[in-house]
Amino acid sequence: CSGQSNMALQLHYTMSRNVSFNAIKAGQYSNVRIHGLYSNMNPAQPWQKVSDAIQSPESCDTGSCAFFKFSSTCWYFAESLSDRLQDHNTPIGLIHTAWGGSMIEAWLDNKTISTCKNASLGAGNQKYHGE
Repeated sequence: CSGQSNMALQLHYTMSRNVSFNAIKAGQYSNVRIHGLYSNMNPAQPWQKVSDAIQSPESCDTGSCAFFKFSSTCWYFAESLSDRLQDHNTPIGLIHTAWGGSMIEAWLDNKTISTCKNASLGAGNQKYHGE
């Protein structure tokens, strides 16, 4: 799960966080593992089961758990995918790499940019990738 600042919104700030927390506490989503790479908007998080993330470094009851600091967009995607598959045994691994304040061109290749109306392939875009 990568992208700009909209991808970095932590679960702590979402209205459905407790629904997810309670589902994990009840044993759902044991197939999901999370990992976060440090950036300007999110903390580094080691690979861990979500059942562990709701307990570290403190319980989510205090609001300080690793799970609540994870990307909400990334988590809700995994939750939805797991529910849609109707299979909580298929492993799903999430890596959160959002970087707030980045330009959209950094996340797109030149071929994709060229299909966008009102977009240009100027020299400024090339600093993000050498295509």
